[in-house]
Amino acid sequence: MKLPRYHWYPDDYLSSPWVMSCDLIDEGIYRRLLDYQWKHPGCQLPDDIEYLRRLCKGVRSARLTKVLNQNFMRFEVEKGKFYWRNQRLYVEFC
Repeated sequence: MKLPRYHWYPDDYLSSPWVMSCDLIDEGIYRRLLDYQWKHPGCQLPDDIEYLRRLCKGVRSARLTKVLNQNFMRFEVEKGKFYWRNQRLYVEFC
């Protein structure tokens, strides 16, 4: 059974070059996507930009895509079906 939480490493997070260089909006998108990835079945995010935009309170597609491309990997589950996953979160907590 999956625990109702995952560990957070502030030192790693705050010293990340990406986090240090991004603005608070991108950082908020990133944190929300991490939480939803952990919560979502299979510990992955669907490859559905409109669905992910709704999770991120309507953020612009360009911003969302930038954060996804810089912090998540896109995987093909089966022919033509994709999902997104942050590898560190997946490996350590899923």
